[in-house]
Amino acid sequence: AAWYHGQLADDLQEGDLYDLLPKVEEFTINQYLPALAKGAWLPADEKQAIAEQVARYSGISVEAVLQSNLDVDTAFFWKELLRHEGHTVGRLDSRYKGLDRKDVGVRPDFNSELTSWLHSFTPAINYYLREELGFKTDVSYNMFGPVHPWDRSGNNTGENLRQAMAQNPFLNVLFQAGYYDGATNYFDAK
Repeated sequence: AAWYHGQLADDLQEGDLYDLLPKVEEFTINQYLPALAKGAWLPADEKQAIAEQVARYSGISVEAVLQSNLDVDTAFFWKELLRHEGHTVGRLDSRYKGLDRKDVGVRPDFNSELTSWLHSFTPAINYYLREELGFKTDVSYNMFGPVHPWDRSGNNTGENLRQAMAQNPFLNVLFQAGYYDGATNYFDAK
């Protein structure tokens, strides 16, 4: 997101995103995650150095990283990255910019990408289903259903998938994640 919006230092911004990502991954695995695990036992000078590197790679200020105790909440990131320009970035696609009522706050007022998507994709799929495919129903197709509040108490997806793959070695699984997707981060899929 920071690279796309031109929020990184010149030396990082000038290069290709695909060349930058391995460096960020290496930092995350070998320095950032161990620093988070140390918590209060992380020496102050190390905490400062980690905060500076997180800020360098994320595009937000060192101060914001330190105020988050190195663990920057994703919703705060979407609000913070372009706060100085009066914008937020989208959660499902951080290439989209939003305008909140106020610049202060810890999360965007809305998911800016959905405003565009819902007005474009929902009518298109409804037209396709009814007119092109001849599927007749009085039920509307909605891109997103009523999903709140989230209830993950019975979520065993990871274990169910592990078991299915163990039982069927020919099972192929497609993971989809985008470089600008804040909901299904590409690095999580790796």
